Amino acid sequence: MNRKEKNKIKFQKKIEVKKRRADLMKKLSVYYDESEMIQKDIIKVNKKKIKKYEDNKNIINKNVSNEECFVTHSEINKYMDDNIYIESDVIDNDIEKIFDKENSTQEDYVEEKIENILKEEYIKENRSQTVTDNIKHNVKVLKRKESIQKFRQNLPIFYEESEIVSLLRSHDIICIKGSTGSGKSTQIPQFIYENNLSEKRICITQPRRLAAISISNRINYEMNGKYSGYKIKYENNVKRNTKIKVVTEGILLREIMNDKNLDEYSVIIIDEAHERTANLEALIPLVEEMVNKRNNGEDKLKVIIMSATLTEFNQYPLFEIKEKPFQVKVSYEEKSNGNYISLAYNRILKLLKSQENTVKNILVFLASKKDIYTLNGMLSKENIKKYKILPLHSSLSDIEQKKVFLPEKKIILSTNIAETSITISDIDVVIDSGKAKYRVETDSIEYLVDFISKSSAEQRMGRTGRTCDGVCYRLYTGEEFENMCNETVPEILMCRNDGLYLFLKALKIKPENFPFKINVDFSKAKNFLTEIKAININGKLTKLGKNMVKYPILPRYSRILNLKNTPNILFLLCAVLDCEFDYKRKYVEDEKSEVISKLRIIIEYLENDNKDKFCEDRKIKKKRIEDVLKLSFQLIKINEGINLRKASEMKGINNEKDTISIHKNTIEIDDTKTNIKTSDSTLEVIESENEKSTNKKNITFKDIKYKIEDEEYLRKILFKIFSDNLAVKIGSEYFYKNKKITFSNDFITTEKYIVFEHLITSNKKTIVQNVTVIEESWFEYI
Repeated sequence: MNRKEKNKIKFQKKIEVKKRRADLMKKLSVYYDESEMIQKDIIKVNKKKIKKYEDNKNIINKNVSNEECFVTHSEINKYMDDNIYIESDVIDNDIEKIFDKENSTQEDYVEEKIENILKEEYIKENRSQTVTDNIKHNVKVLKRKESIQKFRQNLPIFYEESEIVSLLRSHDIICIKGSTGSGKSTQIPQFIYENNLSEKRICITQPRRLAAISISNRINYEMNGKYSGYKIKYENNVKRNTKIKVVTEGILLREIMNDKNLDEYSVIIIDEAHERTANLEALIPLVEEMVNKRNNGEDKLKVIIMSATLTEFNQYPLFEIKEKPFQVKVSYEEKSNGNYISLAYNRILKLLKSQENTVKNILVFLASKKDIYTLNGMLSKENIKKYKILPLHSSLSDIEQKKVFLPEKKIILSTNIAETSITISDIDVVIDSGKAKYRVETDSIEYLVDFISKSSAEQRMGRTGRTCDGVCYRLYTGEEFENMCNETVPEILMCRNDGLYLFLKALKIKPENFPFKINVDFSKAKNFLTEIKAININGKLTKLGKNMVKYPILPRYSRILNLKNTPNILFLLCAVLDCEFDYKRKYVEDEKSEVISKLRIIIEYLENDNKDKFCEDRKIKKKRIEDVLKLSFQLIKINEGINLRKASEMKGINNEKDTISIHKNTIEIDDTKTNIKTSDSTLEVIESENEKSTNKKNITFKDIKYKIEDEEYLRKILFKIFSDNLAVKIGSEYFYKNKKITFSNDFITTEKYIVFEHLITSNKKTIVQNVTVIEESWFEYI
């Protein structure tokens, strides 16, 4: 193409832009007085108060607040600083600047600059219909910081707002595909809110609690106000005026139990759909059915399914976020080596000690927290003071997690949480172990360290190359990569799904007929729930089961909480089992149960005035202890709120009874006469003033009192919970179903029988955790 032809193209583009501008102003003229069309519309905004602006046609709503103003068209730019001026000549002036530049002879340069100007004024090429649609709807204009506005303009999704909004207006369910870091999780809720697409709340789901918290906080920061709140397993900061609610998938499922149509929301965004969690497998069909029900009336519901790799939802319109990533070089190991920690260690030292070292930030993917702290200890012995070594996993406090965003040289050692839940933009190098820890539940819960899928490997590689060219070192061979599964196995196929089965029963849905995207076998879940009397032999939910499903924990735990005057220590016990809580055995006195050791640590923590020092001395994460206490507090409140029938209503009713018989202590779980009998008075039910009602004002999770009166009783309860996880000592070794096992955490016992919570299989070794010693004489009572 010669210079004359290029100039002709530039001139045509200039004419086309001016023509579109003229068309737009013609469409907007209905909102202006004809005598004032030649005047400039000036909106002056003060930091403390947005002045009321009103002309004969009420261009701006009278009820203008400090937070937002409503305007009658979507083409006014969001320049919200001390003073904002929107002038009618801004497009012409900016376009003239582009065509006056000496270096603007290249066609690509011209196209890019014109596209940016059109976005700044909300006028896009080839989008005249979208502009017309947007004019019909009031748009909320937020006062954002200039630095935030510039940051948003660098996100790939920012320039796709009009198309996404138009697609959602036209369809009830849409899919959006974009790599992690494209901005979809934080920007799309803002697009929906600002474009008035949701009369009620906007809900966005996340698979992890950490992601829910961080996304909610980020949305508030960008919107420069408290628009968003989050609700997770044991925390809820959602207020009455919250516009955007970020929740975990499990929370939204539990909300469905109380509101089958989720009438609280107008738009539901299901994020990270590619992770295929068990909760997500149930959530999507339920939400699809809600859309069909609600959209037959006036209270319509819209759904967005978002993912980095969408393959299961071809029936819905798909919008793919266009990106221009930097180049990423991928390197494989020449030979297979199972010791990925040593490989990562050697690779890091090689990079840092190279004379040509220009690396600023390294992200290392490892399988578990244990791997993280093992490698951390190895690196700490080296002279790499220029770099901060930062662990990253879900157990860290918010302050510790935010360290990974500091503008300094760093080596981040992370679990797979950095694949999707957290985006760190300034990564130069990714080191991928190719391994992750998976939870598999058949007869027992087992954690396996195994290879990731190809899609996960691509996700990890994509964590670099966001702001500059990057390198991904894969600590496995190319052949091992080719042998990986294309996609991660859905969680629902690796679990027994007791809780999910009980949940569907509570919704009066037959789990075997539920429209999952894949075939799910519920036979083991049904047998287990029948055994513990949560469902009867006819497959119907019992009264016990109806109470159990109200607790956000596994059914094997919740079954022991359905008692009147349940001692608080049992709620704490269930919380300890449900939360991941590690401790060093040398800091507690010798016990016959690792679970009871944890209970003692938490009770000591509550009694200690200097809680930070207490945790530091015992090398325990304070956040994990408080997570346990929050969950225990929540379980206590749920127990108080369960609608047990009054004594007058129970008379003459005596069916569906579940009895847990334990030597010297018979616990009868029965909706008709729920009580606790202690034949030898060894179990003391503590009922301090704080315990009698957690609903009193100013009562927090730190105010609940716990006391261990009878250790043997608690061990019997644990035996009842984990009777199917019984291991036997044969000679000097312990075996579980012909599988040799070892103890973690330096646990030592010589007793013949033990039970445990779960197994961890790694490097051909099977380790049992949360071990409890039991007595042979207890067998006849279980």
